[in-house]
Amino acid sequence: MKLLTTILLVFFLVVGCQTGGHWTAKELKDWYVELSQFDPEIVSPLYYRGTDERFHYFTCRSIDTWVPVKVSKEEIEIADIRPYESVSQSENFPGFYSVDPEQGFKKIINTENR
Repeated sequence: MKLLTTILLVFFLVVGCQTGGHWTAKELKDWYVELSQFDPEIVSPLYYRGTDERFHYFTCRSIDTWVPVKVSKEEIEIADIRPYESVSQSENFPGFYSVDPEQGFKKIINTENR
């Protein structure tokens, strides 16, 4: 049953993001935590992609696909705000860095972050 729930969560996240919907910070955190507990080997970190006037943008590799997510700026405080650029606008992905949704979406410091 847990597998079915996780598959449904992933499906609705992918469909919701592709149709322009956005998520609350709680929904994103809950989804990411459940997906990570399901199988940590198939889930990448959650990456911050930048911020525009209305949203913070994130992405995560969930199983076999990259999942884009946007959350209203009012819901999350990001210390290292960077301008949002779509993937088609930038080859270097200057805003991408790992964040921890369980720690208030704080930047994860490691050698791979920019």
